[in-house]
Amino acid sequence: MGTWWTKAQDAAIDRMTEDGAALEEIAAAVHRGAAQVELRRAQLAALRHAERPWSAADDAELRRLKQLRLGWPAIGAALGRPTEKVKQRAADLGLAGGGESHAKPGQVAGAAKMRRCLCCQVRFYSAGIENRVCNPCKGTETWRIGGATGCGNAGGRVGMRAGT
Repeated sequence: MGTWWTKAQDAAIDRMTEDGAALEEIAAAVHRGAAQVELRRAQLAALRHAERPWSAADDAELRRLKQLRLGWPAIGAALGRPTEKVKQRAADLGLAGGGESHAKPGQVAGAAKMRRCLCCQVRFYSAGIENRVCNPCKGTETWRIGGATGCGNAGGRVGMRAGT
């Protein structure tokens, strides 16, 4: 396992990136490999994203996800924010009991999981129970015009794939 990043290294990465320095130059300055610096830049960006102020769009998405009865971890992941920050914002907005599920014991209502597409039967990552048709099938003409019997998009696709 490598050594921890220091605040000085993080500051140097930020400063040199803003100045337009090449990745290799930054890596040499902080005594790390280019791949490590690239990964650290992504980590720093994600941390800043999680700390950003809440916008009206963020609040609207929080309300929408809460109505879907998703749990706090799923809502936090969808918003790109820590679970505790999402809980606090929900409380600030007066979303009583937000993030709790109304499912039977042992079940998770609307849980994100792998499901079979109702059109082509291929397994895909579904954001919740309301998401039962994969994106490739939603892009077909049959789906767009409201065809009643399948999408006709099986096209030799088998197995599992990612996507919502």
